[in-house]
Amino acid sequence: GFKEIYEKHLRPFLLTHEPRLDRIEGGAFGEINNFLEKHQREIQYLRGPLKKLFMG
Repeated sequence: GFKEIYEKHLRPFLLTHEPRLDRIEGGAFGEINNFLEKHQREIQYLRGPLKKLFMG
């Protein structure tokens, strides 16, 4: 089943492309972090209304 698919196909693919996947993940994390830092005011402003909306 899945273990065989993982060991024969997915794991070798991930090991081969690990450096590239790490760069992509690191870049995405950095972009999200930059976005959150740049938009702190807007995020803080929306916290109250969104909390009321979702929490009742």
